[in-house]
Amino acid sequence: MVGPSDVADLQAKVQAYHEQLLIALTDLNTAWATGPQATGAPLPTTGKYTQATWDDLTTREGLFLAISVNELSPLAWVDAANAYETGRGLVTELDAWRDELASLKAPNVPAPIDVPSSHTSLFGDISTGLMLVLGIMLLHEFKS
Repeated sequence: MVGPSDVADLQAKVQAYHEQLLIALTDLNTAWATGPQATGAPLPTTGKYTQATWDDLTTREGLFLAISVNELSPLAWVDAANAYETGRGLVTELDAWRDELASLKAPNVPAPIDVPSSHTSLFGDISTGLMLVLGIMLLHEFKS
């Protein structure tokens, strides 16, 4: 079962990977601006890999990094599987960006990182669901 500590580990990996790719993207922009072409930008203005899609990815990463991983919080445990899957999706997107930056010959492109395996399972999903139902029942009892 995925817990808040698994999410925290994945948050750290996503943040570090994003920072490495940002350096490569910044270096690519610098090389492009000072190189023989010195016009336009290395990223296209339309398509999958634009500055706008990078900014959108950065925003979604910020939301992922803001997810609480406090092990004392019941909500952190309930949401851990969903948060972990969100993080796995972000790693996949970052890997695609890494490949694009490498194809553009960006300097300092980091090695790809493996997409973490999914720790969720039928048992984990059922236990998460049961925890949620129990929490709702307890909340209902306290209100009564």
